[in-house]
Amino acid sequence: MISVVLALALADPLVNEEPVDQVLTLENVIQRAFAEAPAVASAEASAQVAKARVQAAQAAGLPSLAGVINGNGQLNNGNQLCCSPSSGGAGGNVAAGFAKASGYSGVTTTDSVNAGLEANWLLLDFGRTSQNVRSAELASSASLADLDTARTPAAAAAGIAFLALAGAEQLVE
Repeated sequence: MISVVLALALADPLVNEEPVDQVLTLENVIQRAFAEAPAVASAEASAQVAKARVQAAQAAGLPSLAGVINGNGQLNNGNQLCCSPSSGGAGGNVAAGFAKASGYSGVTTTDSVNAGLEANWLLLDFGRTSQNVRSAELASSASLADLDTARTPAAAAAGIAFLALAGAEQLVE
């Protein structure tokens, strides 16, 4: 009964907004089941993630290049606001430190820019990177097998529904 309902839903042009004159073939129904089955979509996404993990594992063995630019600017008027070592340190006269700071002794500026470039390439990690790549490749193969496993019931259900629909059409004619 469920197969017939599925077949009718796949064949109904109002549900799927397809032209009425389209002829459904077994191959079309199976392809449509692959495209619309949530388990197949999930397995395809997992396979894509596993493929990306293989690429990420392979990237660990490639050289890397990093660039850094730092800038620093400083403005100084030569006055100290509080507690200079010559005025007795932390226990000195704070009011005297503020009074001295109110005078003007000239302004100095200091600017600096630093730039750096760093290149790294892992030469030896005792097989760790290659084993990580191998592990990711095996996980990717397992994900592809899971995709095939998800497609099998979707194809079987679509085929059963198609055959049920074809049998019902034969009865009607």
